[in-house]
Amino acid sequence: MKDQVLRILRMVQEGRLSPDDALDLMDAFVDFESSRTEQPAEQPKAQQEPEPKSQPQDPFRRFVDSIDNLTKESLSNIKWNEIAESIRDAARKGAESVREKVEHLSKRDLIGLFWTNDEAANVTLPLKISQGDTLRMSVGKGDIKITGGSSDPKLTADVRVRGKTKEEAKERARTWTPVLDVQEGLVTIRTNGELSCENYEIEVPSGVSVELELSSGDVEIRATGGGVRAASKHGDLFCEGARGMIEIKTSAGDVKLRDAQASQIQVEVQHGDIRIERSKGPMKLRAASGDIAAKDVEGNTLSLETVDGDIDLEVSAPFDGSMNIRTVHGDVLVDLAGGSNCNVALNSINGSVSCSAPLDEMRRSEERITGRLGAGEGTIDISAVSGDVSFNLRDSS
Repeated sequence: MKDQVLRILRMVQEGRLSPDDALDLMDAFVDFESSRTEQPAEQPKAQQEPEPKSQPQDPFRRFVDSIDNLTKESLSNIKWNEIAESIRDAARKGAESVREKVEHLSKRDLIGLFWTNDEAANVTLPLKISQGDTLRMSVGKGDIKITGGSSDPKLTADVRVRGKTKEEAKERARTWTPVLDVQEGLVTIRTNGELSCENYEIEVPSGVSVELELSSGDVEIRATGGGVRAASKHGDLFCEGARGMIEIKTSAGDVKLRDAQASQIQVEVQHGDIRIERSKGPMKLRAASGDIAAKDVEGNTLSLETVDGDIDLEVSAPFDGSMNIRTVHGDVLVDLAGGSNCNVALNSINGSVSCSAPLDEMRRSEERITGRLGAGEGTIDISAVSGDVSFNLRDSS
C-alpha cells in the first residue's frame, strides 16, 4: 500500500487532488490495514502449495489506477468523503469486506458513482397492493422501511438524482418518479434514472410478502405478516412479524429477526451477527464470521453454524426434533426446555464440555458427553473445534 499512498501524494502535488481529500482517503486505507492485522493468523499447512507465478493485482492498486487516469476537473467532481466512509464502513465489517468494496469501486465509473451534481427529490404515491400480494424491489444505495397493517398503502421516496451539470440534476429531480409495475398479485418498484441515494418508506396492508435486493443500506420490515426474501451486500436488516417463508442473505451486516411465525427460516451472513427472538419455525442459520443468538425460539429442525463466532441458543418449548450446532472458533451455550426428548451428543476438540442436564445413560470423556433425555426420539448434536460447549436443561415446572 505504500506505493499507492505515494501516488496519491503525487496527485496532491500536481494539484489534481486536495490535501483534505487525500488525507481522508489514506486514513480510510489505514483503517483497512488495522482491520486486516486484527484477523487471526491462518494455521500453517502441512504441505504448502507453490505460489503461482502471476498473483492477482492488489485491489488498492487497481483503485488508485482508476483515479490516476482521471483529469483534474473529473477528480474535483467526486465525493471523496463518501468513498472514504464506504471503505471505513466495510473495514468495521472485516478485511474481506473491504477488499470486496474496493474491488467494486475500482471496477465502476467513479464519476458516475460520486457525482457532486445531484439534487433531492421527494415523492409520495399511492400504492395499489392488497393482502396476499408480493412487493418486489431492487435498490442500489439507500435505506428501506416497510410497515404492514395500513389501510391506505403508499410509497414515499426520498432520493438524490444525479446529473452531469447542476441544472440537469435539478431538472431531473423536478420530474423524477419511481417506476411502478402493478400486475395481478405482484407490485414491482424499480429505480428510475441515475440516483446517488434512494430511501424508501412504504406502507402496505397486512399479509403482504416482501422480496428485496439491495446493494448498500439498511432494511427495516415490520408487521407485514407475509414471507420475506431479502439479499443485501452491505447493511443491517431488521424484520419483525413476518409469516411464511423467510430467506435472508447478506455479505456484510447484522440480521435481527423477531416475532416470526415461519414455515422456514434461512439466514446466511458472511460478516455480521445473527439474532433471532421469539420466533417459531424450522431454522437454518449460517455465519462465516459473526455470532449467532437465537432466544425464545421453537422449531422441529434447528441448524446453527458459524466459522468464527459464538452460538447462544435458548429453546422455549420441549424439543424432540433434530438439532445440529457447529462452530470452529467460538463457544456454544444451549439452554433447553424441560420435557425434551432427545439423544444428546456434545463435543469439543480444544475446549471444555459441560452438561447440567440429567442425562440417562450418560457417558463422559474429556472431549465428549453423550446421553439421553426422555425416550430419545429426537437428536441433539453439538460440536466445537476450538471453544467450550455448555448444555443446560430448564426445570419444566
